[in-house]
Amino acid sequence: MPTETAPKRCLWGCALDAHRLSDRTLSESAWRTDKRMRMYRIAGHSVRLLDTGGKAPVLLLAADAPVVLEHYIPLIDLLAPERRVVALEMPGFGFSSPSRDYRFTLSEQVDFTIALLDALHVAKAHFAFTCVNALIACAIARRSPERVEKLTLGQMPSVEEYRNWARRIDLSVLGQGLIATPGIGQLIMALAPGQIAAKWFHGVSGPSADGEALTAVSRRVYGDGGAFCLAAINQALQRVRPEEIGPIDVPTTFLWGAADASHRRTDRKSSLTIAPSAEFEEWSDLGHCFDIEDPERVAHRLLT
Repeated sequence: MPTETAPKRCLWGCALDAHRLSDRTLSESAWRTDKRMRMYRIAGHSVRLLDTGGKAPVLLLAADAPVVLEHYIPLIDLLAPERRVVALEMPGFGFSSPSRDYRFTLSEQVDFTIALLDALHVAKAHFAFTCVNALIACAIARRSPERVEKLTLGQMPSVEEYRNWARRIDLSVLGQGLIATPGIGQLIMALAPGQIAAKWFHGVSGPSADGEALTAVSRRVYGDGGAFCLAAINQALQRVRPEEIGPIDVPTTFLWGAADASHRRTDRKSSLTIAPSAEFEEWSDLGHCFDIEDPERVAHRLLT
């Protein structure tokens, strides 16, 4: 729930996205591009996920938009022989629709993710989350460490560094961030998700990544009705408090694609204020979306 110190102006913009998307009708031919994909009704949300099943330890992936579930198929196929992989799009992203009362707050995202684990009968999972989704994993480790086997977190600095980064990557007019502005940010993301995705992939990928191929996958999803609620997440990020995500004391590894131009000015070692005893590793040749840029390397890292 919103904190007393949180800026209330964030709420109504997030409400616009929830109201716009909660009742949308989606074609199964659009969202089921892999026979393993399913739609689940969880805590009032309609969620697209892929569950490889089995009794192996569970590895949980959450698409970091504009990454969509389709981008993860190569990584999932590499992991599936040794893990039960559950990969999803969070409510408000891709083909996952939020409930009407959802406001994209961190506590709501944690509640949803725990409800997801319960619905899938998963007692404990290895969370491999990146960027803002990594906040969710840390908040779960803080609130319910018994649900966490370990964390592998990508492109995740401290809360203060996150906020600085969000301001730097925003579209700005006269010093005002447009994505961070309720209403305006929602309008931009509703009208131009494909264009924002293209700008993102071409701007933050590593030198060997095919930005156009990555963009094409997202454009197909957005063209078929997928959502990209970047504005809501940006606005909700303003509400996160450092004590919600750390310090944590579960096995943790921070991974960084150091070729990510958006984080050129980020203090990457600020990650360690969240989990002081964590492992820390940088890959100089990979960018922001390292998990889909080099799935073989990432799969090896997740399995060791």
